[in-house]
Amino acid sequence: MELFDKDGKKTVSFRVGKSYKSKGNYLYNENKKDIYLSQSKLWLNSSYKDFINTVLLKVKKEDVDKVTLKTDKELEVTSENKKFNEYVANLSNLKFEDFLTITDPKAQGLQFSKEIQVELKNKLIYKISLAQESKEHFVKLRALLDEAPKQFVVRQQDGKEELQKIEDVIRAQGDAQKLNNEKAAWVYKVNKSTYEKLVKDSKFFL
Repeated sequence: MELFDKDGKKTVSFRVGKSYKSKGNYLYNENKKDIYLSQSKLWLNSSYKDFINTVLLKVKKEDVDKVTLKTDKELEVTSENKKFNEYVANLSNLKFEDFLTITDPKAQGLQFSKEIQVELKNKLIYKISLAQESKEHFVKLRALLDEAPKQFVVRQQDGKEELQKIEDVIRAQGDAQKLNNEKAAWVYKVNKSTYEKLVKDSKFFL
């Protein structure tokens, strides 16, 4: 077992040996000559799912300007709708169960027929594409930036509010690039409950 810090430097390295009378395991630290016995029997799960962050998206409802759904028909929803906060709450901690690369044959065979666009007040847009195959449910995620200028002009008379808007857009550009680098190249499997909370049809908002 090896543990590394955020810079990739090895911090701990030891080998786990046989158990001793079912009470514990022998441990050998590579940096020391001594052999230790753990207080209890060790169980190591090597599944990759235990070592990844399964949070796909976190959105604060106060940051959302509007949501556009393309499910049964295209519908734009804002905070004026009484179901707006309830729906946006479903995006506050969106998690996945497993993932595939977009080049995986299974991923390439999926039909992403439904779409949700969540536009934040800083013009950052999260585009969520959804697919269902038999009893399995999948999403893709990508970040867009609506009407983002390629350059900014700062005038001497600009106040704090105007400067804050520029800062928010610059931060949004960085957030979009970061999300796309980390998550846009994957297809994520979600549970049925998560899928159904996202693909609400127009009747839900009446």
